[in-house]
Amino acid sequence: MSLINFYLNDHEGISKILYELISDTTSQEASLIAYQIAYEIADNENQGFIDRIINSIPIDTSEEKTKKRENLVKILSNKLRDDLYGNFLTKFS
Repeated sequence: MSLINFYLNDHEGISKILYELISDTTSQEASLIAYQIAYEIADNENQGFIDRIINSIPIDTSEEKTKKRENLVKILSNKLRDDLYGNFLTKFS
């Protein structure tokens, strides 16, 4: 479903899907799926579209949802990937 939104350039649809997945408190698998979708979007889409997705994800007062949202933002903005690459290069060079 998110792939359809991706091709339709529907950032609000994607942010809704991501938010629903990180809001699911019954399963950790839902959050992992949201993170996987975020990685794929970060690898395949332009930064302007990604910024619109980030700005469309609602901010929640729940500490757990806030942490999950922060993780999504790190993934979408490639900060997590860059940090992991930097750690790898530092460790093995």
